[in-house]
Amino acid sequence: WVPTSLGRIESQKEAIKMRRMQKKALHKVIDGRAAPKLTGSGRSILASAAKANKSLNNPTNACALSFGLTLLNSSLKRSKIDVTDESLVEMADPYLRLLTHCVRFSSDSNAVVLSLRSLGILLRLNLPSVSKFARSLGPSILDHITSSHAASNTQSDLVQSCFRSLTLLISHKKFSGRGQNGHEQICGTLPLSSEQMQALLSLLHSAVRESD
Repeated sequence: WVPTSLGRIESQKEAIKMRRMQKKALHKVIDGRAAPKLTGSGRSILASAAKANKSLNNPTNACALSFGLTLLNSSLKRSKIDVTDESLVEMADPYLRLLTHCVRFSSDSNAVVLSLRSLGILLRLNLPSVSKFARSLGPSILDHITSSHAASNTQSDLVQSCFRSLTLLISHKKFSGRGQNGHEQICGTLPLSSEQMQALLSLLHSAVRESD
């Protein structure tokens, strides 16, 4: 049985924060405007997200997931990937959807870190599905950075993995290229909206200020 970090409290500060959140949730009224929309597409989205969250974070599944991601990450690090090999790119592309799913729905910090490390290798390839999953992957990584208190926790494996993956994602060939003047320019829609980019810049500014 492989232990997992699912639900683990690492500090007294986190324990106090979780207790406050649980207490707040008990008194939160989800009626009227605050009530979730459970009709049409709203119900479908909530139901699918809840189902994915429940199945992925089941203790047995979480342990199996961490074990599988460890093997995948180890294999990718040992392999000398040829970025020009089209057959290799075709085989690697389906992993992007699976790893994005793990980053979005896993509550196990170890599984998220392993997923991000694997993505850090795969995002160096020109995978066809990058544009498809970037809009869901980018905000999810930003959420992990925000919830991990990046400004005061820059040495965390999770925070560092998030910053590396987000850097590779934003600078990917699908979203940037060289114009006629030879300068880098944006191509297509970035993984983060303008508001999310502003939030990311604020987090980076706070992190640099804390490190000083």
